Amino acid sequence: MKLAAIDTGTNSTRLLIADAFLDFNNRLRLAAVERQMQITRLGRNLEKTGIISEEAAEDTLKVLKTYQTLINKNKVARYRAVGTRVLRQAGNSKWFKSYVKKNADLELEAIDWEEEARLSYTGTITGDNVLEHCRVKGNNIFVVDIGGGSTEFILGNTRRDIFLVASADIGSVMLTEKFFKNDIPSKPELMALKVFLKEKIDNTLKNILDNLKDKDFLCMVGLAGTITTLASIDLGLKIYDRERIHGHILKIQNILGIYNKFISLNLKERKKIIGLESKRADIITAGTAILIEIMNMAGVQELFVSESDILDGIIYSIF
Repeated sequence: MKLAAIDTGTNSTRLLIADAFLDFNNRLRLAAVERQMQITRLGRNLEKTGIISEEAAEDTLKVLKTYQTLINKNKVARYRAVGTRVLRQAGNSKWFKSYVKKNADLELEAIDWEEEARLSYTGTITGDNVLEHCRVKGNNIFVVDIGGGSTEFILGNTRRDIFLVASADIGSVMLTEKFFKNDIPSKPELMALKVFLKEKIDNTLKNILDNLKDKDFLCMVGLAGTITTLASIDLGLKIYDRERIHGHILKIQNILGIYNKFISLNLKERKKIIGLESKRADIITAGTAILIEIMNMAGVQELFVSESDILDGIIYSIF
């Protein structure tokens, strides 16, 4: 049966339409029929104004209308459309959901951070080779989902158990708007961001590390735009390739090298970096800073990049 998932985030709006079926082991499998991603920046200036702007609402609506058309065209049996931190935070979230229902005929659901984290985890561990990779390395799975408005942390194991979910209000869009006023970030801006991130991440990671059964190893799996973009840059991809990105191992020294390049270039120069989508060039520095701080504080030297994420988890939730 065909099912669809829509993820409306602070930075991007994405769609997955998939054939869902049970395999010989009675496990649910997905075969993607349609994947779409548009950077709509629904959460632009949210930290300053506290609301979704009319311009951002209109840009996102246009994309949601095209997604509804694709859902109808593919004769989808069921769909679920969710909104994450931007809909949790915006003072006019209820208005935006009504606006979408009226103009795109889509029911948009604002989910809390715990649901967001669990959906991300479910989608991630069903991805090809994720569990196999972590079983070789150890038993713990630490999933990190860096979004435009928030970052979710999920600690689980290779038996698919979840031990701990947590969220921090740190995202690539909101931190860019909060800290970066210069085209090339200044040293004081970068230091202020680092201090802020340490404060936000410290307690969250302490809880996660305290819950580890095996203190010697933490198998980190990363997902969402910042991390997949870093993989694309690391691989030198001129054309985005999901197959090559999924399962790529990102090493901390490579991430640091890419980050140092980001902070030495202006926006126009960053847009020319191979593997970096131009619409993400303004927020990639802040997103990368989040990842570096998490890896340093967790003592992790590398991560497994996953293309399976919350979209897959949403479909699993409606099968």
